[in-house]
Amino acid sequence: VDGTGRVFVACYDWRDAAAICGGGSNAYLYRSDDGGASWQPGTRISDTTTNWTVTFSSLLPNQGDYLGLFAHGATVHVAWGDGRNGDPDVYAATIVTAAGVVSAHAGNDTTVECTPLGASGTPVRLDGTTSEGAGLTFLWRAPGVTFDDPTQSKPTGRFPLGRTSVELEVSDGALASRDTVEVTIVDTTSPTLTVAVAPELLWPPNHTMAAEHAAVEARDVCDSSPAIRLVSIASSEPDVGPEPGDEPGDVQAAELGTADFDFALRSERAGDGPGRVYTVCYEAADAAGNVARACATVGVPHDQRGRARLDEGGSARITLFGSYSMAARSVDPASLEIGSASFRRWRPANEGANYIDADGDALEDAVLTLEPSGNQGFAANELLWVRWDAQGQTYSTELDRGVVTGISGGSAGLRLGASVLPNPARGQASIRYTLPTTGRVRLLVYDVAGHLVTRLVDGVVDAGAHEASFAASASRPAQLYLYRLEWSGAAMSGKFVMVR
Repeated sequence: VDGTGRVFVACYDWRDAAAICGGGSNAYLYRSDDGGASWQPGTRISDTTTNWTVTFSSLLPNQGDYLGLFAHGATVHVAWGDGRNGDPDVYAATIVTAAGVVSAHAGNDTTVECTPLGASGTPVRLDGTTSEGAGLTFLWRAPGVTFDDPTQSKPTGRFPLGRTSVELEVSDGALASRDTVEVTIVDTTSPTLTVAVAPELLWPPNHTMAAEHAAVEARDVCDSSPAIRLVSIASSEPDVGPEPGDEPGDVQAAELGTADFDFALRSERAGDGPGRVYTVCYEAADAAGNVARACATVGVPHDQRGRARLDEGGSARITLFGSYSMAARSVDPASLEIGSASFRRWRPANEGANYIDADGDALEDAVLTLEPSGNQGFAANELLWVRWDAQGQTYSTELDRGVVTGISGGSAGLRLGASVLPNPARGQASIRYTLPTTGRVRLLVYDVAGHLVTRLVDGVVDAGAHEASFAASASRPAQLYLYRLEWSGAAMSGKFVMVR
């Protein structure tokens, strides 16, 4: 007990050489400020660990007999047996206790969510400012951790996933003290996963197998390579149907549970159904076990019927709505034919086609404005039919009837619209867009993570139909992209796939 009433205990401690299994020790000094009711963390007195298994003679197992401790006034003297030189010698240290109190405090254990990749670990700021002592120096240590400055009281370290023990050592030049804090980095966020399958529409339904390729991209905040696997391919119709010519084995060459991106689907559907839909699903799992699932569909339509609308007003026009099986620009305007319930049929003269996204489905539609001679005086509420040719196919449907609408002062009948052809595209895609009026336009392309890939258009563009080309890098695999068209305060977006 020193002159201030503090109680001290000296002992050997093996904490610094646990791997030697009790054979390595250092001298430590412990202090109690309340008569022994509680104790401060031990302060290491010896500066070298003795390995008693390799000394000429050993103090084991009676090390406690070779310690001396004496206190006088504000000073404590410690003596111990030390084998650093190969045989036990007596070492001693003098500690001034009145002004030389040293105690390391490394802060509270903490758990932190990992941060995005790109840096060498998740940054965590440590705090040793509650350590006791005057004129302290600091030294932080942790395996696999890089500190901005390990000699500061509040350094920032970059930590890997999992749990890491950090040691803080403080010293006033005479006394030293150590403390540890546990830092745990966790990942609780699932990856993002996008799936696009090409081709996404099969035609004709001739029972043959079609080769399919899935463009799958997974991104994760903390794992640079999430594990991707194909989990299922399901059909909306039975594998074996009752109709003549139906073939079994509609899904082939698909290795479920693996990173399989190429398989075959049968171009087949039931004659009395609405068409077949294959649903292809993938999962992505990161190193922490978080899982995301995403699916894409491949359709086999029941038929190739089209969809059309007649708008009447000052000038009549017919909108032929594009679909995944019919590109609007493949429509032959001269093939347009209208029929009525009274068995009238005529081929109306038209002024050719404009191309817009009239129904907001991100697919181009063909708008044919009829010349006055092409308007045969359609009776109100008369049932009308229309047929046309596109891509070597003949399409027909009942005409919906509406009213011509437009934007005053703009390009007559045009709406803001955009589409990508072909989609999927190999090597290069064309983004076609229409503007009702002249205005400032930005056409941007992003990857699925939201990173800007390129700015195709940025400036004032005249009203009407326009086209911009996008070429993907030849070194990149098949990938899903997003486009965004901005015009005069309005915006629209869509997606497309580039394959190698």
